[in-house]
Amino acid sequence: MESKSKYLKYTTENFINLIVEENLKKKDLVKRIENDIAEQDLLKRVLQKVDFAYKRMNEPLENDIKLLLIIFPFGVVNKFSQNSIFDLGRNKSLGFTKKIKEYQKYSFIGLILYLLIILSIIFFF
Repeated sequence: MESKSKYLKYTTENFINLIVEENLKKKDLVKRIENDIAEQDLLKRVLQKVDFAYKRMNEPLENDIKLLLIIFPFGVVNKFSQNSIFDLGRNKSLGFTKKIKEYQKYSFIGLILYLLIILSIIFFF
C-alpha cells in the first residue's frame, strides 16, 4: 500500500518553510505527521528530515564570526572582500533562523560599541 502523504516529498527546506510560515513547534509538527503517515519506515524517514530542519534552524553562529560582526557590524567587510564573513541571503534561503538573529544582534552590539567610542572621543578629548 502506497502512502499518499505530502510530507514524503518534502525536503528539509520545505519543512523549514512550513515551520517558519506556520510558527510550528516540533511536537505539533511531529503529531501532524504521525497522523498522516501510518507506515513506520516512511514515518521514520520523514521525522529524520524534521529533526534535521529544526537542528539547522537552531544552529548558532561560530564564535569567530560573532567577534568579526562586533568589529565589523552588518558585514561591512563583505563589501571589500571576495570571501564574505556571513552571506545573509544564503543563510535566509537555507533556513538558518538562529544565525540570522545572532547576526543582527552582534552587528547591533558592534554598532553600539562604535557609537560609544565616537561619543567618548568627542566628549572626553
